Amino acid sequence: KSAIEATGGYRPEYYPAEDMDLWDRIADDTDNLILIQPEHLVAYRIHESSVSVAATRTQYLNLRWLKHSTDCRRSGRRELTRDEYLHYRSSHSAMRRLKNARELWSEVLYKNSTVLHVSGHRAKAMVPLVGSLFLYPSFWVSRMKSKFLKLGPHRPGLGQSQARNVSE
Repeated sequence: KSAIEATGGYRPEYYPAEDMDLWDRIADDTDNLILIQPEHLVAYRIHESSVSVAATRTQYLNLRWLKHSTDCRRSGRRELTRDEYLHYRSSHSAMRRLKNARELWSEVLYKNSTVLHVSGHRAKAMVPLVGSLFLYPSFWVSRMKSKFLKLGPHRPGLGQSQARNVSE
């Protein structure tokens, strides 16, 4: 509790990524030790009306602002307000702004496709997934690679014993 109070608690301007901002600031304080629990202790339910889905674009943009703020804080520079950060982003070259927009919308479309997929709308999920692939192929490929690496020898739809036989 004292670590949360010392950092000033949640900063609502980072919504819907204010929890990541809080933990990031707690981690920056050298008096705090954060232990990483390898087991999943919480199941995160994804559905079409959840906050992280409804505010996907805002969340991804605020995550970029959060990363910029963290970099500033860690290098001893002043953190920018959200408006200052948006102005900073808009001052980039046209090519960089286009690249940033492609990355952002690729991530948004990818997340929308995963929500549709887990909601049982597998055919509908293909449209944003293809859009994500088209906009920023390397993001999509890295996501697919990490998903398949997490699967290891197991194959989707196979039981544990069947998966073991496939990998042998």
